Amino acid sequence: TIQRRFERFLMTTVDPARGQPYYAEEIRKMCAGNKESLVVSYLQLSESEPLLSLWLTDAPREMLQTFDEVALSVTLRMFPDYERIHKHIHVRIQGMPVVDRLRDVRQTHLNVLVHVQGVVTRRTSVFPQL
Repeated sequence: TIQRRFERFLMTTVDPARGQPYYAEEIRKMCAGNKESLVVSYLQLSESEPLLSLWLTDAPREMLQTFDEVALSVTLRMFPDYERIHKHIHVRIQGMPVVDRLRDVRQTHLNVLVHVQGVVTRRTSVFPQL
């Protein structure tokens, strides 16, 4: 299942520099700082679990909700009392390989995960195409 795959990813991804489980250490750091966000590398996810990374880009709302639940479960297994500090853990994705310019975002980008780059200088209402 998706939950088991993501949990395995969090528990088995190894930091090549140290040879230690990478996300277990990131969860420890997150808890030590009383934070509620866990940053996950898209590149690591796509190398380790390519199917999850594909589903993440196609259905980000559902996948991120599942990732959040799994991250909370793993965190509570490591730190059972952490729920007193934060009720939720939020998985944040970084390092998306394709970067779109803000001006290039269109209707086709709705409900998919995109990485945008740009500066908002003003905003207007969205006008339907005629």
